[in-house]
Amino acid sequence: MRPALIAAALALLAAAPAQALDLKLRCDGVVTYLDSEVFSTTVVDAFGYPRPSLATTSRLRDQRAIVRIEIQDAAARIQMPQALVPLFRRGGQDGWWPIEDLVVGETEITGQVRMGALTRYALRLDRTHGELRLGHEDFQGACALDDPSQRKF
Repeated sequence: MRPALIAAALALLAAAPAQALDLKLRCDGVVTYLDSEVFSTTVVDAFGYPRPSLATTSRLRDQRAIVRIEIQDAAARIQMPQALVPLFRRGGQDGWWPIEDLVVGETEITGQVRMGALTRYALRLDRTHGELRLGHEDFQGACALDDPSQRKF
């Protein structure tokens, strides 16, 4: 009886049509990045002599950015904003990076974007609301289908 049940289950799985996924998304949002500035200044030492010195300030900045995502079946890629691309990076082709560990669920799409030995972004795309989050809060935005054949006006 057990082999008949397994055979019936396999027949149902084979008969179910595979759902191909073909998405092109444009996500408008905000990139949060660390911006540092170096200032040259002069300080006076304990003996009253001027000494050149450098001062550094850092702060988080927000910048509007666009992310593009393409998903075709099991392969996916992402075009990252320049503010999130590290100086020392590997991979990527013409500004596009592969999305690894892609999981397409009913309500969300998740994956990883590895840009170097030390730089990795977790990707979470909410399919219900169209919200994209990269990293902890490195990029947050709203996504819509990107169809260049459809005119806005």
